[in-house]
Amino acid sequence: CRYCKNSIESLEHFIYGCPLKYTVWLIFWSEYFSTDCSLTSIHNALFYLKLPLTFPHSNLPSGAIMSCILLGIWRAHWNVVFEDTPFVPDLIITSIRTLLNTLQKELLLSKFALPPPDVSTSTYNIQNNPLT
Repeated sequence: CRYCKNSIESLEHFIYGCPLKYTVWLIFWSEYFSTDCSLTSIHNALFYLKLPLTFPHSNLPSGAIMSCILLGIWRAHWNVVFEDTPFVPDLIITSIRTLLNTLQKELLLSKFALPPPDVSTSTYNIQNNPLT
């Protein structure tokens, strides 16, 4: 592993088993989920979709939270590979917080958005389309 120098590089180690990546998982797991964080609980959530329950104060679904964590770690990994930037858990945590905040705002906006128009009742006539 290029981060912890562990000689065993498995899929699990790549996604969450590396101590640097596990630190990121641990921060968000303890903040959003009501179950204890362990390598097994992360594995079960990712590979078997046994998603943990969120705390009542969280308005984000478990799958969305897991996706943001995974995306943040994934982006950081590829920044190391292509941009030669260091893998710094604190920066990754900040990036994931930004993703989660953006997602929360989008969900809040969608609650107040007008529903899309019902196209089946539209009076628009396709024959009057000037593009055809």
